[in-house]
Amino acid sequence: KNPKSAMIRTSETICLAGDPGNKYFNEEIKSEFDFFSFFILDNPDWEKKISEFHPNPFIRPYTRKYLTSRSLTYTDYMSKLPEGYELIKIVPEELEKMPHKNANIVLKWVKNYGIYDNFKRNGGGYMIIKDNDIASWSVTDCWYKDKVAIGIVTDSCHRKRGLAAIASAANAEDLFKRGIFELDWLCIDINRGSESTSRKIGFSLRSTYTTYTAIAPYENETDPTRDGWLDWADFYEKACETESRYFFHCSECYAKAYDVEGVIRVLSKAREQKIDIENQFVNPIFDRFSDKGRWRDFVNEK
Repeated sequence: KNPKSAMIRTSETICLAGDPGNKYFNEEIKSEFDFFSFFILDNPDWEKKISEFHPNPFIRPYTRKYLTSRSLTYTDYMSKLPEGYELIKIVPEELEKMPHKNANIVLKWVKNYGIYDNFKRNGGGYMIIKDNDIASWSVTDCWYKDKVAIGIVTDSCHRKRGLAAIASAANAEDLFKRGIFELDWLCIDINRGSESTSRKIGFSLRSTYTTYTAIAPYENETDPTRDGWLDWADFYEKACETESRYFFHCSECYAKAYDVEGVIRVLSKAREQKIDIENQFVNPIFDRFSDKGRWRDFVNEK
């Protein structure tokens, strides 16, 4: 009748609120967390209780940004669309038939709404196409009453052309016309491109908040600096002393820092522990080392 603790599950995360000292509650929610589940806490006192409800001892905090908008300021976006690109509204039935690159990715997000009518009624989005590519797309992440959160993705081959702002502006304009009072934009604090895009079309910072993760947080590989990737690689390498599930995460962080020696050292340790690393050799992340003799020699070792 008088709950003191609460767990809120959304489509993207888990939030814990209220009294963190409720041991019975903490024990009951254990089954809701897998090894790599990330989560939000409504107050820092919960940090001391993470081991009571989460199975992973290697949890780290990071910062995200929450931006909002109640009006579109980038109103002349159509005049900025580069030649050869076309902006279109996402229609699920038509998207399903498109042979374009990234069509399956956009369609997967649309299908999060279940049936297509749900997406049309409670969602929406715009995409920019060029030739056989969906170059950029902005889709509603979630919708509650008169507030909507939107997201943006731009294919790496089509960046630095202003497409993210154009697709997002089109989506925002459509949502405001449909009666939405406020739009939300959420991004990791080191994703400078995402924040810049949001501000360009009329968003401003409402707050920052902490999220807890077991996996290196990034939205683009270039978000963290090289030192940032090395920091996570070092963290994982220490974790690998007791948790073998982090070997491959660790090697990928070293790869993103372009540290081939770090990759080889970590995968060698995995090999010594009889962990099958052969599938890692076809991981595209390691293609950047294909011209390095040291890497080729390691791959060919038996």
